[in-house]
Amino acid sequence: MAIQGILLIGGLFKALDTMPHLEAGVLGFSGVILVMTAASVLLIWRRNITAAVGVHVAAMMLFAVVATSLVMPALVPSLSSRGIAAEFQKHYDGTSTLHVQKFLQPGMAFYAGVFGPEFKNDNHLAALLARGETGYVVAQRKMAEKIPLTERQKLIELTSVDDKVIYRIRQ
Repeated sequence: MAIQGILLIGGLFKALDTMPHLEAGVLGFSGVILVMTAASVLLIWRRNITAAVGVHVAAMMLFAVVATSLVMPALVPSLSSRGIAAEFQKHYDGTSTLHVQKFLQPGMAFYAGVFGPEFKNDNHLAALLARGETGYVVAQRKMAEKIPLTERQKLIELTSVDDKVIYRIRQ
């Protein structure tokens, strides 16, 4: 059990490399796991299984509190399309096609009120640029950076919000 607790805490801190904005949540989760593991090991060592189960139940409740109060608010900007949709409405000409990454498509349709064809991955994005499509592209930056340079040069970056970018396709 102690090894599992150490591995979980180590994994949480490793996750900070890719998501530094979750530091408060990682510290909260780590504290809950550390206290739960130490208390459970001590109680099991003393053969008080009922109390150890009670510690796990309390830890699950604290885990839920940390998740809803520290982690979810930090994740909302990277998961929501509200900000990028508001920026898109400022740049949209009202008639061009919006090509949108599948992950962002429902939020863009809801918040911007514009529904356009979706693409699933960088290969699909590169293919639509190679076909000579026109209009706008909304995608996560990491996806757009994966397409070949020759195709990426067809995109003009208009603005970005968090990790999402609005591009205009060169004509």
